[in-house]
Amino acid sequence: MAATGAGGAPATQRAVVAVIGLGYAGVCAVPLLAKAGFHVVGIDRRAAFFHRVALPLALVDTGFADRLYYPYERLLKRHQGEFVQGTVSRIGDKAVHLDDGRTIAFDYALVTTGSRFNSTVDST
Repeated sequence: MAATGAGGAPATQRAVVAVIGLGYAGVCAVPLLAKAGFHVVGIDRRAAFFHRVALPLALVDTGFADRLYYPYERLLKRHQGEFVQGTVSRIGDKAVHLDDGRTIAFDYALVTTGSRFNSTVDST
């Protein structure tokens, strides 16, 4: 990673925001953070965004089908950021640790992982 973030970065370097999870909220946050002057590092276990909401449109407009998948690499490059594909094992003091041993330093973190119902939990 080019960005060192968190205190060790030169004064002229932009603050680093790690966006953890690139679903709808994360994808919407990337351009806003970049426009505000941050260096954005997007982290997701998948390589591309799948636009589920637009699926019915792709069924009636076959030309739109190619736009259902949007590679995160392209999104982050478009906003002068970086994309890191991986699974987060933990978030520590100013660093995201991935399960493959990589560490991404940040000044700020935005956790946009969404939620899922855990079927092992009794909902009654």
